[in-house]
Amino acid sequence: MKIRESILAEEGYLSEKEFTRDVFKLHALAKIEKYQAECDFFQNKYNMDLKALEEQLHKRKGKEEIEKEQDLEDWEFAAQALGWWQNHIEEARIAQNH
Repeated sequence: MKIRESILAEEGYLSEKEFTRDVFKLHALAKIEKYQAECDFFQNKYNMDLKALEEQLHKRKGKEEIEKEQDLEDWEFAAQALGWWQNHIEEARIAQNH
């Protein structure tokens, strides 16, 4: 038995594919937790959801609010990344069950 298979077997894996699947899940769950925490931070900071902050900033034409605008960009990125990872982990679950 090769060292790689020996180590995987020691950890309870029958194949590299099973190990890779679990590593992907752990990575995806860590990303989901990270981006969810970022979204929660901004929601608590502004006491409103992303859409409400976006609408508030777009109503104030001519008045720059640099911190809020930067936060909005960061929040939008975090929300998009959160959705992307949630979608991909769900796809992986579906593929695993088929």
